[in-house]
Amino acid sequence: TPSCAAFAGSTTTPAAMTESLLSRFDSLALTENDLVVIVGLEFSRQHNFEPARVLDSSGERLKVQLLHGSRKGLSIRRGNLLKMSRAQDRTALLTRIVWERQLELRVARAFLVEKFHGEEGLALEVAKHFSPRETLALTSGYSLGRMVPDWSAVGIERGGLVWRPLHGRAPGGPRVHGADRVADGIVRIDCAVVSVGAGRFVVAGGCDDHPGRTSRFFASAFEYDAIARAAAPLPAMPTARHGCGGAHIDGKVYIVGGTYVQPDGAADAVVLDLGARGGGWQPLEDLPPRAGGGPSSGGQLAFAPVAAVWGRLVVLARNTTPGAHESEEGAVLWAYNTLRPECGWRAVKTSRTPPSSRATSDLCPAELGVSAHGAVEWGQHLLVSSGRPARAPGYAGVAPRIAALPCRVSCFRFLLPPDEPGKWAFQQQHGEGFSITNVPLWTVGEWSSLGEVSSAGRVGADLSVVQGRLYISGGVDEGRGGRFDGSTARWEGRYEDLPPPLDTRGLLARVAREGDAAPPGAAPPVEYAAKLLADPDARRSAAAASDSTEQRVRYESSLHVRSLALDEPHVQRLLSRLPACTLTAAKGEGGRSGWRTVDSLALPTAMHAHSAITVPLLPSGGSPAAEGAWSPSRR
Repeated sequence: TPSCAAFAGSTTTPAAMTESLLSRFDSLALTENDLVVIVGLEFSRQHNFEPARVLDSSGERLKVQLLHGSRKGLSIRRGNLLKMSRAQDRTALLTRIVWERQLELRVARAFLVEKFHGEEGLALEVAKHFSPRETLALTSGYSLGRMVPDWSAVGIERGGLVWRPLHGRAPGGPRVHGADRVADGIVRIDCAVVSVGAGRFVVAGGCDDHPGRTSRFFASAFEYDAIARAAAPLPAMPTARHGCGGAHIDGKVYIVGGTYVQPDGAADAVVLDLGARGGGWQPLEDLPPRAGGGPSSGGQLAFAPVAAVWGRLVVLARNTTPGAHESEEGAVLWAYNTLRPECGWRAVKTSRTPPSSRATSDLCPAELGVSAHGAVEWGQHLLVSSGRPARAPGYAGVAPRIAALPCRVSCFRFLLPPDEPGKWAFQQQHGEGFSITNVPLWTVGEWSSLGEVSSAGRVGADLSVVQGRLYISGGVDEGRGGRFDGSTARWEGRYEDLPPPLDTRGLLARVAREGDAAPPGAAPPVEYAAKLLADPDARRSAAAASDSTEQRVRYESSLHVRSLALDEPHVQRLLSRLPACTLTAAKGEGGRSGWRTVDSLALPTAMHAHSAITVPLLPSGGSPAAEGAWSPSRR
């Protein structure tokens, strides 16, 4: 048979095949204490989608105990249980929820079942074309001199959005299963909370009270399963961290910063390989002293946003260069390319050069401030909200009376993918002159603005993306007496309204093929073209097309390479070969998209220092039709 022929031509040994089959069997088998979710019950349907723990796996029917509520014991067939430690089962569960509860599929359900002759597998294939259903959840926070211990999530009741507690300290209240087995517990603030996919999160570091009052900081870490509402311990980090951030890339979790509570010589960043059995946290290369990194930094790398952006680990760190001029105060975005670890941490070269002759060319927009931002990854973009300004005095237990920054949100994107091997001839002005430095193209990006959320500051707020919409929640206005904000606001744009990625790879390839020479002494054509792409002043001088929301870009004027301007004839020949590019500005800045407060998402308690995370929206037993209230199309 064809399958036998395939085995006959394979070089796989029988031992390897046996080991592979045993591994697959182990992933499917259920043992005592495994966490599962019940699905597909025709009778006792009220238990569908409820998480449970296996008590006895012998026999055709397995004995399980519900994790929450009545903690009732049940006898369930193996085919009605999905194993939460198995990635395929988690994906299958999310798809099944879409089939059961997505309004469009419920309307067409009878028609589809008839056409598919009752084949559930075909119906689930249709459901895979819909995005998983999501909702917003909050971890513990801090407000008005006290901890806010509760974890909570948005649920749906009677067609409206309501906050439901997930975990707290109150006796008899809801509890996250397994929280008592986590060293230091799960009630903590200023910790890293990292999504690792399919409703799973790694939480590391932090403390359980204001840092000025707490008796200890945490090195512990745990995994939170938002589907099962359960926590499980992970290996502790080598040292405690407070005010750290994290990101997930290719099965590894990176924790960066939180170093002001660390002993001398501790690593600025550590990494945990989730797929390595029995492995622990390993140190990553330190950030440069300018980013507050290294053993001589004095522990200044804290409360810095950390994210994974288009395959790169990034951290937005305050510029701590000794003796820095006032014009150099601000934050710098640093990137670590996991595809090129030998490059170490590199300052991201942004396309906007500050006007001061003494300013560095890699400072982020001043409106961001230097610490305590909110941040979230959205596709290939990084979104960051304003934090503390550069000249804020030290936080000594009382909110400082300073002129706080208004809350704005900025968007960053890299221009090229992380595997781009070329160099960019980067120009930096020095008074009347300038210098050119070659930097890796994968470090080049640009910022844009999504506009102002509020005139008041929102230090310690957090950003989240739920059902394809961007939200900001919480924060404190440290410049106006420390007023805590309990509102949640939504950006009225969508992902397609963000600045679109340019087709830089195709553009650069075309320029290279054409072979038109760059100006004498400039970078090769592919690198020279990249410089043109990255210069916003050149783009702003372009003539607007008939469509008022778009510009047909002809890269002209203001860009200089050594002593040659763009109006030189041979430079114009190069530009004439560039294909026209359509750029859409982020409409949040002076366009149709702005920010709007969502009254139904007001926080249970006004707070900051929390994490706003996106978790699966599980059925609640209410009317399925009412669950459309969390749809991104609804106001």
